[in-house]
Amino acid sequence: MLRIGDFSRLGKVTIQTLRHYDQLGLLKPLEVDHFTGYRFYSATQLPRLNRILLLKDLGFTLDQVKEMLDEDLPLQQFVGMLKLKRAEVAQQIAAEQTRLDQIEARLRWIAGENRMPTYEISLKSVEALKVFSIQDTVRVYGDVMHLWREIKRYLRSHGVTWTYPHIAIWQDIEYQEENIAAEAATPYQGNLPGTDRIRVKTLPALETVVSTIHQGDYEEFPQAYEALIKWNETNGYRVSGPIREVYLHYERDNLAANITEIQLPATKI
Repeated sequence: MLRIGDFSRLGKVTIQTLRHYDQLGLLKPLEVDHFTGYRFYSATQLPRLNRILLLKDLGFTLDQVKEMLDEDLPLQQFVGMLKLKRAEVAQQIAAEQTRLDQIEARLRWIAGENRMPTYEISLKSVEALKVFSIQDTVRVYGDVMHLWREIKRYLRSHGVTWTYPHIAIWQDIEYQEENIAAEAATPYQGNLPGTDRIRVKTLPALETVVSTIHQGDYEEFPQAYEALIKWNETNGYRVSGPIREVYLHYERDNLAANITEIQLPATKI
């Protein structure tokens, strides 16, 4: 029999940890002296202690460890818990890798330009979104506002408030001088039906977009696009689908206050 101090040295854990495991029912002493309250352990309990520490190091909570140490736990359930943890850790690694990629991208940009970037550019995913939508060919890019106005009139005629954000989707990846394939959309979560021209649809989720926020006059959009394209070239991405402009805030009398997010669907080259 080993006193708790001796057992803690063998197991390389603190006495407080052993007491905590006792309270949780994870690892109880073989004997407790009724007069002194001293806890006594056996070397045969070291394998159980080591398994507790291993599962804890793998990221399982102590409640999960207790469940996994249950002798009646089916092997398939034990394996299933390990697989779930593996998927969780893989997701965390992917998130950290994305963060590392963004740091590397910032360093490459600064090395090439020798200054801080004007636009903050990030990689992100975009969830699917239910919208009212009109698709049409417009003469110039600014004419997409006429499509939004159609949606606005339709919503108002049914007593629905017109709110931001508005979304412009450009089907042609390359810049077009005329005959521009445009789509105007606005989010909507109600049950109002569409028409032959105004459709209710779900914009698909996008796994990866290269995104930046532009604040100011829309005439300055080319600067934002230039920064996005340069970021793609520097970091080995290419545009892989219709471009989205998400108009988050608009003030007709104060164009400098306008806020727009530009999203380029992207894939790694």
